[in-house]
Amino acid sequence: MCRSTLLLLLAGALASLAHATDETRRDPTKPERWVPRMTTSVPFERPVLSSVLVSAGRRLAVIDGQLLGVGESHGSFRVRSIEAERVVVNVAGEAVVLHLDVPAMSKELR
Repeated sequence: MCRSTLLLLLAGALASLAHATDETRRDPTKPERWVPRMTTSVPFERPVLSSVLVSAGRRLAVIDGQLLGVGESHGSFRVRSIEAERVVVNVAGEAVVLHLDVPAMSKELR
């Protein structure tokens, strides 16, 4: 009698597990409090880098027609770093790398 009761309980438990929906099953590879990242439907216009000036004392970039230094902002972005051929800006908390479309020019000293 005890054995048949135990088998019935086990069969009932297995049946309830088999009917679990995908929504109630937890993915073991995701953290317990995982929340999918929301995407924005706002169109993103990438800033255009047209010129870079790097010298011993200053670093400037012309982005969307505005002369900006490190830490300055214009519109929806802030300049994070300026290098000879690229500028990194923050847009909505994300780093975006802007590259010059033309090859870097250098001046030869005679």
